[in-house]
Amino acid sequence: MKNLYFVIFFAMIFFACNEDNLPAIEYEDFEVDFCYSYMNDGRYIINDSAEYRTIMETFKLDTLDFPECTDSFFLKKIDFKNKTLLGYRICGSGCETIFNREVLLDEANQKYVYKVLVKEVGACEPLRCDMNWVLIPKIPEGYFVEFL
Repeated sequence: MKNLYFVIFFAMIFFACNEDNLPAIEYEDFEVDFCYSYMNDGRYIINDSAEYRTIMETFKLDTLDFPECTDSFFLKKIDFKNKTLLGYRICGSGCETIFNREVLLDEANQKYVYKVLVKEVGACEPLRCDMNWVLIPKIPEGYFVEFL
C-alpha cells in the first residue's frame, strides 16, 4: 500500500510541474528591420517605447559599413499599452534550422514561459542564430518571464 501512495505522490508532482499543461498564449512573430537585426546576445522583455529604442539602438548596424542605416531609419511601431515584446536569441546548425516558439501562461506562479525549440535538419555546419522576437498581450504587473 505504501508503494501505491509513493507512485501517486510522484505522479502528482510530475503532472503539477509539467509545463505542457499550461495554456498557450497567442503571439505575433515580430521581425526587426535589417539595420537592427544583429543581436549578439540576449533575453529581452520590452514593455515601453523608451526601452525598445534604447535596446535597438545598442545593436544598430554601423552607418559607415551600412549607409542605408542612417539616423533617419525608423523602428517599427509597437503598441506598448497593449503589447510586450519578447526576444530570445537561440542558435542552431544544419542545412535547415527551424525555431519553434511557444509562449505559455502559468497564472498560479505569475509567470510566462517562453520556449524556443531548435530543429536542426541535415549535416551542414552553418550556424544560424535568431532573436525569436514575438509580441504578446501586455504582461501584467507582478508577472515575470522564464526563458527555456
